[in-house]
Amino acid sequence: SETNNFNEQQQDGKYEANEVEY
Repeated sequence: SETNNFNEQQQDGKYEANEVEY
């Protein structure tokens, strides 16, 4: 929900990663 939120904020097949550290 906070970090690592790919499928949670998946819009139109585009994941919006806000605070993601790969």
